[in-house]
Amino acid sequence: NKRSLVAFTLTSLPLGSVMDSATLDLYMKSDPSGGRTYGVHRVTADWTESNVTWNNQPTSESGATSAVTTDGDQDDEFVSWDVTGDVQGFYNNDYSNYGWIIKDTAENNNSSKEAKFRSKEHDDDITQRPKLTITYHVVPQGSISGYKFNDLNGDGVWQNEDVNIEPGIGDWTINLSDTVNNEFTTTTGESGAYNFNNLPDGEYTVCESVQSSWTQTYPTSGVNCDGGKGYDITISGGDAVTGKNFGNVKYGSITIEKATNPEDTNPNNEEEGFEFSVTGKTSHF
Repeated sequence: NKRSLVAFTLTSLPLGSVMDSATLDLYMKSDPSGGRTYGVHRVTADWTESNVTWNNQPTSESGATSAVTTDGDQDDEFVSWDVTGDVQGFYNNDYSNYGWIIKDTAENNNSSKEAKFRSKEHDDDITQRPKLTITYHVVPQGSISGYKFNDLNGDGVWQNEDVNIEPGIGDWTINLSDTVNNEFTTTTGESGAYNFNNLPDGEYTVCESVQSSWTQTYPTSGVNCDGGKGYDITISGGDAVTGKNFGNVKYGSITIEKATNPEDTNPNNEEEGFEFSVTGKTSHF
C-alpha cells in the first residue's frame, strides 16, 4: 500500500466572497493498467513533509471527501477531485487545514497497482505540480449610515442641517445587529456621522446607546431599543441605506428658593415680583 499527502496554504478571499467550488488537481504520470479508484480524505492531524512516514502518518476522515476512478489509460494527465466542502470548512474555521491524504479505495490488493503523481518538487514542467483551484463570486456589499444630532429644541426634527444650527454629536455609540445575533458597534465622528460598511444582503437592526441625562427625540417610531427607538433595515443587492439619524436632547433644570427679605419694604404684603437670570435673560415672577 502507498498513500500520498498534499496540503496548501490558503490565501484570503475578497470581502463578501461566496465560494462556488474548490478542485484538487494532481498530475498522474502513470496510471496502472485496468484503472483504479482513488479517494481523497481530509487529514485531521498535523504533519510535516520532511518527517512523515507510513508509521507516523496523520489521522484522516474514514470516509472520502470525493473519489475518482481512472481507466488505466490516463498517463500524463490531471486527475481532479471536488473538495469544495472541505475548503469551505477551512475558510469557516470548521476544520483545521491539514490538507488531504490520497488512498486507493481497495488497499491490501494482492497485485501491485501503483499510480504516480507529480509533486511540488517537479521542475521539468511546473504546470504539472499539484493545484488547488478555488472559484468564487463577490456579493455586492451594502451599507447603513446616518447622523447623531443635538436636538436643542427637543422637537424631534433636525433643524437646518446645512448651517448646523443643531450640531452633530461625536463619539456616540451606534449598534448594529443581524438576524443571527452578530453584533457590531461604531462611534460617530466629529460631525455626528456614522457608517456600517461591507454588509451582505440581509436583515439588520440599528440602535443607539442612549447616554445618561440625554433623552431620545428621534426616531419617534420603529423597533424598540434600550432607551428609545431604532431602525429595522433590509439590505438587498448591495443597497446603500442612508438617513438613519438619531436625535437627542439634554434637558436642564432650575431650582428657585423663596426667602424672606429682612429689609421688607412692603410690610403690607402687597404683591410684588423678584428677578432671576437664566442664560443671560431676565425673568420676572
